Amino acid sequence: MVGLLTISRRWTLWHAGPCALIEELVVDEKARGRGVGRALIQAALDWARSQGCSEVEVSTEQDNTDAQNFYRRLGFESVTLLLEYEFD
Repeated sequence: MVGLLTISRRWTLWHAGPCALIEELVVDEKARGRGVGRALIQAALDWARSQGCSEVEVSTEQDNTDAQNFYRRLGFESVTLLLEYEFD
């Protein structure tokens, strides 16, 4: 296996239709730069569209600039701030 993407569909009060959330995207280091991540994202976008989703969301760590740049190159925009509360 060279890559994995998990995605879920959920309803919110903020959108007329469901939203999709990319939960995990992992590409093996040896396969990076070969279009695997791009293909997985395209499959996720196609699936979300077929499910009637109004948007697709994804989050990443603030210091993971490589991932942020990757998502931006594919058309994702930074429009919200995600806050977390972590338990010990």
